[in-house]
Amino acid sequence: MTSTYAEALWRRALLAVAARGLVPTKAAALTPAELARAARDAGDDRLVQLVEGFYYPARYGDTAGALSDDDALRLVVALESDAPQVKRRFVNLRFAEATPPSAADATLCDVCGKRPRATAEPDG
Repeated sequence: MTSTYAEALWRRALLAVAARGLVPTKAAALTPAELARAARDAGDDRLVQLVEGFYYPARYGDTAGALSDDDALRLVVALESDAPQVKRRFVNLRFAEATPPSAADATLCDVCGKRPRATAEPDG
């Protein structure tokens, strides 16, 4: 488990619940816990399980939570399976140094509706 892997799973889960309309569309200012509570209030508590049992311990505590890597991955895949419009580019993601897609590969954000900004490469 690494914080990079936890971040990648979090992004996948967030896209899945956003595609189902379970989180606010203007969610950029909300924490993962706030977004998870919004999804729970909308009827799905799996994002709360992911945040409290995997994401926060891995991302901020660099420690194992209640969910193993495999359990967290199964939970994310289940969230994605409930959101058919989510691109399944990372369904088989299972490696320690998972990375989110680059801005060049991205389409419109499912949370805010904007296209990600490209990052400038430093000159040689």
